[in-house]
Amino acid sequence: MNIPNHAYECITKCPICDNSDFSNFYNYGAPFKKDVSNNICKSCGLIIQSPRPTFEHLETYYEGYSELSQTKRILKIENEYFFMSIAKLRYNFLEPFLSDDMQVLDVGCGPGCLLSLIKGKVKSTLGVNPEASYASFGMQKYNIEIKVGMFEDVELPENSFDLIIFDHVFEHLNNPNEVLLKVTKLLKSNGKIFFSTPNALKVHGFLWQNYFHDHAFTYSRNTLRRLLQKYGFDEINFDTTGHVTYQKYHYPYMDLLFERKSGIQNICNGDNYIEVEQYLTSYARDQTSKRKYVDWIIEKVRRIYPGNPTLATLVYYFLIIAGFNWSKRIFNNTLPPERDKYKSYD
Repeated sequence: MNIPNHAYECITKCPICDNSDFSNFYNYGAPFKKDVSNNICKSCGLIIQSPRPTFEHLETYYEGYSELSQTKRILKIENEYFFMSIAKLRYNFLEPFLSDDMQVLDVGCGPGCLLSLIKGKVKSTLGVNPEASYASFGMQKYNIEIKVGMFEDVELPENSFDLIIFDHVFEHLNNPNEVLLKVTKLLKSNGKIFFSTPNALKVHGFLWQNYFHDHAFTYSRNTLRRLLQKYGFDEINFDTTGHVTYQKYHYPYMDLLFERKSGIQNICNGDNYIEVEQYLTSYARDQTSKRKYVDWIIEKVRRIYPGNPTLATLVYYFLIIAGFNWSKRIFNNTLPPERDKYKSYD
């Protein structure tokens, strides 16, 4: 994402605890160790990108997200099996909580695969997506309604939804408090919110693979719980397993379901930032030590990437094929297996 310097902004307060004291711990992110400033809140342990792109520039960026952000290894929309297999994992988690009187909203629904699975189980479905091409595909292919635009800007009926879905979307949002205020107005009194998002405390591959230039925040289960409890929502189900890809690569993330409740017990404090920082920096040193040759390749490719991402990708694969096939698990854009039935994990 080529955004000029003036389009970046610094974060002065943690959106969860209002703390202004951050610890900068790691300055790389995907793709190819891009310069990304990762900070940890010293009060609650939330990982914050600062400086980061402004909302106005992200709004334009997400209008063409699939073309701007994803390499050619990501399957295109014509091959929907990739998207549908991911959707089935989410559906398996949500299915026990669906009923035929529910109205469901999917924020950042992409081509609408998850809504296509859900719609036969509920009263109505609605999607919101900033990329018009994906929305058009979903409406034509699955006959579901999708509004085009950023969730923050789209007008939606208040007190109308029983479930709102954020499937690998919430980490992209610059102002989670603003979004959750809107969510509380849209949901009915006993409404639920579902999140599937990267897990700050279950990292994978090189550490830089866990941070992206368009991820404003990286949550753990504890930091997300603390944030939702501010708005009267408590966790009712979770799964931090993730899935194993077809290349036998473990891609960890977390699925969490929250419900509006009164008198929440056991208010979460978040994470101890020192423990988070120690874990992440130790992990980074370990991975660098074990895979120093691959890290050397990435560093070379990184120098090419800003000017020519296509050439960088070709160089990377040439080097991998030439003698580093063992390191192909460095990438994570892979197809997950279909799980027939959701299983709860502690």
